[in-house]
Amino acid sequence: MEELQKLTQKSGGVMFGRGNMPSDIQEKYAAVVIGGESVCGLFDISTPDKFRESVAEITNAGGDYPQEIIKVAKEMINLIFMTKYGSQLPLFIDLGYNDHNVIYSNQIDFTKAATGNRTGYTFNGKLLPLDSKVNVKAACNFFKRYEMAFPGKDRIKFATAIVAEANKYGVEVNDVVEKYAADQINPNVMDLIDLRIKYAESYPETLSALELLKKNIADRKMSAEKIADALATTDTMPPFCYKFLKTNIIGSNIPAMVSSMNIPDGYASVFVKVAKKVTFADRVKALPSDKLAEYFTPPFIENLRSDTERVLENMPETMKDIIKRLVGE
Repeated sequence: MEELQKLTQKSGGVMFGRGNMPSDIQEKYAAVVIGGESVCGLFDISTPDKFRESVAEITNAGGDYPQEIIKVAKEMINLIFMTKYGSQLPLFIDLGYNDHNVIYSNQIDFTKAATGNRTGYTFNGKLLPLDSKVNVKAACNFFKRYEMAFPGKDRIKFATAIVAEANKYGVEVNDVVEKYAADQINPNVMDLIDLRIKYAESYPETLSALELLKKNIADRKMSAEKIADALATTDTMPPFCYKFLKTNIIGSNIPAMVSSMNIPDGYASVFVKVAKKVTFADRVKALPSDKLAEYFTPPFIENLRSDTERVLENMPETMKDIIKRLVGE
């Protein structure tokens, strides 16, 4: 099949005839696809270096592959990460682990790779069409009415997709869609990557994914949405996310990172419109009142809340040192 040949080449895999398939193909590749008389091994995991390269490819370009293949590959990588490399948690926390990594081509929808030309946005397995002026207008109204029904990440992605198609059809979007739509990639996105690379040196799988992401951005090979997806994935990779983001994982839920770390959100910060540099004054405003009350009087705290920048500017250095300790500087 032509689709399988392309995916095999892209993933650095191999293709065999069913008659000469190696007996250890399931151990060497994260996904094994059988189609007709052909067998394809995708995402080489036979050595530590190949394992890291495949993790990086899936993290950065997972959306370019049919999701049935990505699911199988991620589950196999999770198993290897836990059994061979000794992690207590899977690397891709959105899935479990499984050694059943064979999938047949008739189980794969090759039209649903993220690079497909479908016009619309898929949410919870349902396509919300954006392929006509009428559908774009309907999507605008739908989004405004059910804005909070979408998780934050989907709000950004769906609104951005609506605006892209609205521009084609000359449709004026409402203020809610405009609020969430991403204008352009954050010009400081490399700083977001470098910040994570600095702390990922002890975590080779995450480091490999981040380095490939940085190269792809430099080579202009990725859209803002794909960059955001990749960065969000690396931010949830244990044990990196424990050490860097100080998160606590319960099941598959990733709570908000500790604010004192001052690390921009991995998905939202890729986009200029939703990116927000957290200033020292922002962090002071976010301090709990009970912490401030240990050192300062209620009137002072009230002034600090209402006019933070001015109060900080005129504050004696001894008091400022206390504030810095409280925010973790």
